[in-house]
Amino acid sequence: AAGKRPGSYTSKPDLQLEPGERSDLATKMILHQLLGVIRANQAGNRADTDTEFLHDFRVAILRTRSVLGQIRNVFPPETTKRFREEFRYFVAKAWYKKKNYKKAARLLRSISHTNRLYLASKYLWGTIRVQQKNFKLAIKNFRDISDNRSPVDYYEDHRIRQLANLALGRIFYELRNYPLSI
Repeated sequence: AAGKRPGSYTSKPDLQLEPGERSDLATKMILHQLLGVIRANQAGNRADTDTEFLHDFRVAILRTRSVLGQIRNVFPPETTKRFREEFRYFVAKAWYKKKNYKKAARLLRSISHTNRLYLASKYLWGTIRVQQKNFKLAIKNFRDISDNRSPVDYYEDHRIRQLANLALGRIFYELRNYPLSI
């Protein structure tokens, strides 16, 4: 990972779990270590300086997905579903930053309207459609955000709605539809 001395870093989780340890605490420890690996490799992955960053990043994501798939009875089902969807959102953001819009969009589609990151996922999906020059669907995404009254209140929702309205204005301006751009 970036900034580490050779030999001082491993992408493998190093845990000393005790027999009889509560499964929820053990799961949190495992996920916390995997998150550390993901974060340690994020900057190098973005900078695209060494393929090892991408490899360790992907392996940590795959391990996290595997853990999330195996914890069905560790946490309440709604908590597990929320973790899985939020993880998909953050992985989609990573794919978006690498300009892999197809993989990002596939993950964003799986986030339910009851998730706190639903509007953020719709916004990211709208920006993907702008990048693909699919303005009609981008407008639909951004309008859905503006009109959405989510059953889950998230502190970022107001800011995301403002960003969606600004995106609509930019799209209409680019399309020379000036009355709608205001």
